[in-house]
Amino acid sequence: MNSQCLRVVLIGSLAGIGATPSGATAQADPPVRTDGAAMSGTDSTMIPFRLEVLSAEGAVPRDLSASLQDSLGTEIELHPVVAAQGLFRGVLRREARYELSIRASSHAAQRVEFISPASGSLSRVVVLEVDPVVLPELHAAVRWERTGDDGDRAVSAVRFAESPIAWTDVGEWLSTQPGLSVRGSAAAGGQTVSVRGSRPEGVLVLLDGHPVNDPMTGSADLSSVSVASLESATLVRGAGSARHGSGALAGVLLLRTRRPEGSTASAAVRVSSFGGVGGDLYVSRSGKAGRAAVSVAWDEARNDFEYENRVLPGAPVETRVNADGSRLSAAVSAARGPVHLDVRYDGVERGSPGPMGSAVFEQARWSNRRSSITAGLLGRSVGLSVRGGWLGSRWDSGIASGGAERDAVDGAIVVTGNTGGAFDLLLGGRLSYEALHGDDLSETVTRAVVGTSVARSFETGRFRLDPALSLDGSADQWAVSPEIGLTMAAGGNLTIRARAGQAFRLPTLGDLYFAPALRVRSNPDLEPERVLLDSELGLRGEWSRGQYGLEADLGAWHRVTDDPIVWLASAAAVWSPRNLNRLVSTGIEASFRASTSGSLSSGWRISAAATLDRSRLGFGDNQNPMPYRPDTTGSLGLERWSRGLTARTFLRWTGSRTTSVAGTRTLPGFLLLDVALAHALPIGALPLEIEGRIDNLLDRRYELVELYPEPGRLFSLTLRLR
Repeated sequence: MNSQCLRVVLIGSLAGIGATPSGATAQADPPVRTDGAAMSGTDSTMIPFRLEVLSAEGAVPRDLSASLQDSLGTEIELHPVVAAQGLFRGVLRREARYELSIRASSHAAQRVEFISPASGSLSRVVVLEVDPVVLPELHAAVRWERTGDDGDRAVSAVRFAESPIAWTDVGEWLSTQPGLSVRGSAAAGGQTVSVRGSRPEGVLVLLDGHPVNDPMTGSADLSSVSVASLESATLVRGAGSARHGSGALAGVLLLRTRRPEGSTASAAVRVSSFGGVGGDLYVSRSGKAGRAAVSVAWDEARNDFEYENRVLPGAPVETRVNADGSRLSAAVSAARGPVHLDVRYDGVERGSPGPMGSAVFEQARWSNRRSSITAGLLGRSVGLSVRGGWLGSRWDSGIASGGAERDAVDGAIVVTGNTGGAFDLLLGGRLSYEALHGDDLSETVTRAVVGTSVARSFETGRFRLDPALSLDGSADQWAVSPEIGLTMAAGGNLTIRARAGQAFRLPTLGDLYFAPALRVRSNPDLEPERVLLDSELGLRGEWSRGQYGLEADLGAWHRVTDDPIVWLASAAAVWSPRNLNRLVSTGIEASFRASTSGSLSSGWRISAAATLDRSRLGFGDNQNPMPYRPDTTGSLGLERWSRGLTARTFLRWTGSRTTSVAGTRTLPGFLLLDVALAHALPIGALPLEIEGRIDNLLDRRYELVELYPEPGRLFSLTLRLR
């Protein structure tokens, strides 16, 4: 394999992905023959193209095929040079946009978009992953390139490493998708997401197939995982316990660590307003001996921004203190054939300021450190994953001596399989164990959770039926979660989907065992939350004509949850969790994306998303809006690329929200405008990219959490080598 492979900037999928040409060093290849004659060296419009395809197992894939199309849909001929070595050659126009599709027997198909360079030649090395027949709960994760509908599910996906304008965090990308609401506190604060009117605890977040959700709180802090260390994210909307087990009441977010991508390297440094600095590094190496990758990402911010303290008379301007934060993520991935090993660390340390008008928590600090090691085998009909992890957190109020520390150790074994034959069942089994120790706990508490699932697809004519069933439980708390989905090809590039299922969530260790302290008391008598019905009806269409493409998706859902677990204060102001009567969520979501290319090297894309949600929580007839869940959200994005210059604009709307279960106070809605610009600027052999962005361009002052102000306009500049 030639060691001077050109690096190109990949084109992302869904919401905000344009492309820029690579600035990598040109590689001298011999004249390329297409129709039997050597390409003329004086042809200034064409460059030679060389493709090498390898399997992740180190060999050349069987039944290998490769196709190449330009932005107008014209097929570009690729000639196999040495079929047994996976080598192809062809010729490309200069500075043109192309889509490369590669397929091989027993391997996951891969699709890559790129822009050819302005001079020299282009070489590409593609490593195909073995396509394991994975268990149902990972089924969506093997289709990273897909967006929108995945059978009977509503799915959104993004590949972070392929975006020329990087997303600052997972929450920023999620805020552009329908059916979602992201909540945090300040630029360096924690970040949670709700799906279709759920509480954050009802969204299961899996990193490389294992939960990120805190065993104490049940929610996942998305800010603790750096985007630079991730390859992709896939959000599956709707109850998912039939495929994922406990916690997937309203949706599942699948995060994947950035894995080896051939022999490549990239690095970036960033500076931003409010004392923000950061950087990331990624190095990957692949060969017949195997593949390995290392990624490191770090950032911090002071967040010493000014705000109007509306609690005090006259709303004086003050400076936010103790709102700083820092984050470090590091991951090592290695694999040979179907065997892989992943080691990962994510750490966050931040200040936890009190609400405006109060100095009680001006010295409070919070830290969270999570490490894990995962080993697995992904074969053609069986998969095995074994994980061990540790989570440590510390909270120091700044007003009491010492701090509270908690440590959790967890392990999990996940087995997958496909029976094949006439039944062709997808089988899954999972076993997890948690042990929690803390200064604020009277003793170490433990819990083991076991689950099994089975699923099968039936196809006949225009219809596909997808039933699934799981059995999960811990000690004396067990739940059966059935699900059934129906997909119908309605003709005219339209697909209709319908789904109904049930789900559950066990009480967290914090709900059950939190020791009485600081006006907080646990509740060992809690019952699991149970989704009696989660139903969905959706319509999706895709159309294309010439260089124009259009995608649209419309969905409606209704979810009824019995015994939702909510922390409430008693008359004596002692907070404790309890089972309320019912949570009912109903809503409509819609998304739209259109794109076109004005020429081979320029084009634009427009995307829009909107959600109308009604979620009510309480006892009997006493139903109140879900706290901090807006009834309306929406986004409008426009991307434009031309000859290495990419621009992206996003307009995001968040409607008004109540601040408590009682629903007596409301935060007003707000509209944010974000703009970004990226340009590929080759400097000699270095493919340098410059990215500038302004978040909250209109300098709107708003609150995601009551009395916790957000910073205003934010400037940032990033320099990246790919």
